Amino acid sequence: MAHYSLGCNAVSRVDMIADRKGNIYVLEVNTIPGMTSTSLLPDAAKYDGISFGKLLNKIINY
Repeated sequence: MAHYSLGCNAVSRVDMIADRKGNIYVLEVNTIPGMTSTSLLPDAAKYDGISFGKLLNKIINY
């Protein structure tokens, strides 16, 4: 929801924290998430069967 509320497109990384009662707070929205071989976005794409090249094409053509 934070991604869309801020008008972000394509991808972002939203860092959140939960307190002891389970309330979730948004710490930051990073509109330029890491794109290295050890970054979470390419890892998540690979888990879904999307190669790094296809991921880049999806982002560029969004």
